[in-house]
Amino acid sequence: MGAIQNRAAYRVGERDLSKNPLRQRHPSEYKWDYEESFLETEKDVKLNVWFMKQKNYKECPTLVYFHGICRNIGEQLPEVNEHFKRCGINILLIEHRGFGYSTGSPSQEGIKHDLRVIADHLNDHPDIDKTKIFILGYSFGGGCATYLTS
Repeated sequence: MGAIQNRAAYRVGERDLSKNPLRQRHPSEYKWDYEESFLETEKDVKLNVWFMKQKNYKECPTLVYFHGICRNIGEQLPEVNEHFKRCGINILLIEHRGFGYSTGSPSQEGIKHDLRVIADHLNDHPDIDKTKIFILGYSFGGGCATYLTS
């Protein structure tokens, strides 16, 4: 894809952090046990990752959640809270490159590369039971979920 197609497809201008200002729409609001990290996928590209853990996290399934193109992971927390409470699952929220606090610019090849690194991260994470991983994507995130499972 060319630069104009990338801007149209990935709405780079939607990276408005005022919709999720610092210290708001954050897992700490819900008093969850969570880890916040930045997953480096390539030079100068780091993805903001939140891993919300149940008390018995090593026994629980983990839901990997990819948000839609006009959102960020902070905006997903009210919905994620329902999954967390009702289903008793761990949740791994991953911010797409160029959105929220993740760096880089979105592109088809870049996002595919990120997803391969995310697959490795899931496989290497000591707190995730590899036999109990579920992947969910909303809108644009559905494409990411499909690619990750292929």
